[in-house]
Amino acid sequence: MDSLQRKRLYQRLLVVVTALVLVAILVVNTFRSSPEEREEAEFTATILRHEPGQVPAADRAQLREQWRNLPPESRTHVFRAVATARLEEFREQSKSLTPEQRQQLIQQRIEHMRAERAKLTPEQRQELRERLSQEEAREVVTQILAFYQEELTARERAELDPLIHEWLYHMDSLVHSR
Repeated sequence: MDSLQRKRLYQRLLVVVTALVLVAILVVNTFRSSPEEREEAEFTATILRHEPGQVPAADRAQLREQWRNLPPESRTHVFRAVATARLEEFREQSKSLTPEQRQQLIQQRIEHMRAERAKLTPEQRQELRERLSQEEAREVVTQILAFYQEELTARERAELDPLIHEWLYHMDSLVHSR
């Protein structure tokens, strides 16, 4: 191979390597999640690490602040991801229960909700009233009800209707009580 052939071979190799590097960069950037997606995933994972309603008070304030800083479309994604995961947990837990056992469990949850509402101090009621009167609380309630209508089966909705009605009554009584 003379020097001219060697030079052309190096040039072709350089072009091929450059093209491969550019394709690799393009593929990596295409499949790499955006900062918003990473933030959504981290927030969702933080929520799912805790049992529903069992987030420590110190973490709740931090999570509320993070929630406020998320753009609306990210909040929707996070809400859907958390709600879907919780629904799957519920389905998994309840599939081995009889309809009577499921009704008993729902009734226990309703009684627990009522007991928790009865234990609230006037200061706690005021704090909840203020929080529930904010636009972001309305947004969450709207998303919950939309998810309930769209994602649950008719049988699941029929079983959970008493719990949802009690929850809505709970929200309404907190917002409108004096």
